[in-house]
Amino acid sequence: MHRYDHVIVDGYNLLHAVDSAARHLRKGKAGLADARGALIRLLSGARRPSGPHITVVFDATRAPKGVPGDETVLGVEVVYAPRSSDADTVIRGMIDDTDRPRRTLVVSSDREVVDYARLCGVGRIRSGEFATKLGDRRRPRRRRPRDEGEDIDPPVDVADWAEWMGLDVDE
Repeated sequence: MHRYDHVIVDGYNLLHAVDSAARHLRKGKAGLADARGALIRLLSGARRPSGPHITVVFDATRAPKGVPGDETVLGVEVVYAPRSSDADTVIRGMIDDTDRPRRTLVVSSDREVVDYARLCGVGRIRSGEFATKLGDRRRPRRRRPRDEGEDIDPPVDVADWAEWMGLDVDE
């Protein structure tokens, strides 16, 4: 079983995959802070004291005014990329800086970030899959009618995954 010491999350990427966060986006710009807060609460609630350090990286172009470049909220490190950069660049820098790539996990669906993590030997998981494992995946919009009894998402053994990640997730 593989355990990670550090989980680096592509913040806005995961935010759009997590139902409890994405639903705030319907409010437009006004809901962005609520969406970030919902994502941070979900990650905080899923972590164990002995689990991995979790860092969420957001683009600074949407950072709240007066917020420092990084802060810890509910035990989750929150990093806002400098205005001259972006979250992807900050995440690649964190990957470069890690001295234990096999003990680091990147959560993103951004192809460039995922490919870079793979090249560097860092673990990676797509945002939608991570949201599913947290038990809060946003349901995709369907264009065709759903058949009776058809599942949108396959069942997931959340307890096994949580143990693998060192997270504490209520079933």
